[in-house]
This record gives sequence, structure tokens and C-alpha cells, in this order.
Amino acid sequence: MTLAEELPSIWPRRPAARAETTRKAVGRPLSEDEVADYVSPWKDPAKVRSWMAMAAAADARYTMDLVPALKEAAIPTRLVWGREDEFQKVTFARRYTAQIPASDLREVPGKHIPTEDSPEQVTEAILDHLAA
Repeated sequence: MTLAEELPSIWPRRPAARAETTRKAVGRPLSEDEVADYVSPWKDPAKVRSWMAMAAAADARYTMDLVPALKEAAIPTRLVWGREDEFQKVTFARRYTAQIPASDLREVPGKHIPTEDSPEQVTEAILDHLAA
């Protein structure tokens, strides 16, 4: 099996499509150098296999299995989420904070990579949480 055949259907096999997918994940225009930096790990077969193993293990049932323990622990938790994320919708974060005590949500402008789109707001959200 070739490396391209190992990639899941959600990740485009053509480099141009990968660049476009990356651009859509960020709420601001990216330079060609920035896109190249984002997709560079996908040029190394060992890194691709590592990412694919991690993605395959990211099954929502594992997270859902933790909900009872998270409710009981009630550890102060802040989620910082890009309001316009099309991949992991903000409704997921809202559901989490509705179900888990001592959790809250700070929505920031941006998409799937809020540290790119709103670094100042992300920093403020983290520092405010740590100071509380």
C-alpha cells in the first residue's frame, strides 16, 4: 500500500488540495510559506503514519467514556474554541461545558486553529483561567 492510500478520506491526497484544506482551517489568509510549513509533516512517511495512528485512536467513544469521571472530578477546565470552526463545531464545546461541572468556554474569532486566528484572545483566555 502506498502512503497516499493510507491517508484517510478526510485528508486530500493531492498536495494542492491539502494546501486548500489548510487554508480553510485558518480564518486569515496564509502565505505560501505558512501553508508549506503546515503540510510539511505530510511529506515524511514516518510522520504520516504517526499522525494516522493518532487520528485513528481519536474515537469519540473514548471521550464519552470519561464523562462520568469528569463530572465527579469537577476540575476547573476552560475550552478555547474558534467560533467558525467547520471541522470541530463549537456546539461540541458547548455540549461539553453544559455537561461537565467547573468547565467553561471562551469562544474566539476564528476557525480550527484559534491560536493562529486569535492569538491574543487565546492567550488572554488561558491567563484568565490560570489566574482564577
